[in-house]
Amino acid sequence: MEDLRNYNYRKKTAQQLNFNNIKKFFMINKIKIFIIIIIIFILIFPSFSGTLIGKWINSFIGSIVKNILF
Repeated sequence: MEDLRNYNYRKKTAQQLNFNNIKKFFMINKIKIFIIIIIIFILIFPSFSGTLIGKWINSFIGSIVKNILF
């Protein structure tokens, strides 16, 4: 009869290695992934993202101008 403990152990360690590789990939490339998600969001929803960016720029520049006038 075949010993299945070795097979289960190898399968478990292979799954752990795959998970650790995926986790390491996301930890190293999180800034790139974030930028890609933003670019895809802008390409898929141009009017909505344009409105959001416009509101943010308007409030940002408005606060700068308000602080300069004081």
